[in-house]
Amino acid sequence: MNKKIRYYINISFYFKIHDSHMFGGEGSVGYAAAAFNHCTAFSEEKVREAYKSLADSLAEQFNVDVSKIECIAKEEYDSSDEEDE
Repeated sequence: MNKKIRYYINISFYFKIHDSHMFGGEGSVGYAAAAFNHCTAFSEEKVREAYKSLADSLAEQFNVDVSKIECIAKEEYDSSDEEDE
């Protein structure tokens, strides 16, 4: 019985963005998230490539150096949302 196993993986990234004018400029902090659903080509290398591409894109979008983009845990991202309420 050699049935092909199908799998799908959901990958989410959570970011803290420092010093963007979009969030108030120097000293400010903002948050962003990105998710990829139903991924079938999963490897650590692909995840790292996706992260780097996202970080570079966010840095450009929020007009900050990529060093101002920080990957954070989902719990920190969720708690930042609770603080806004």
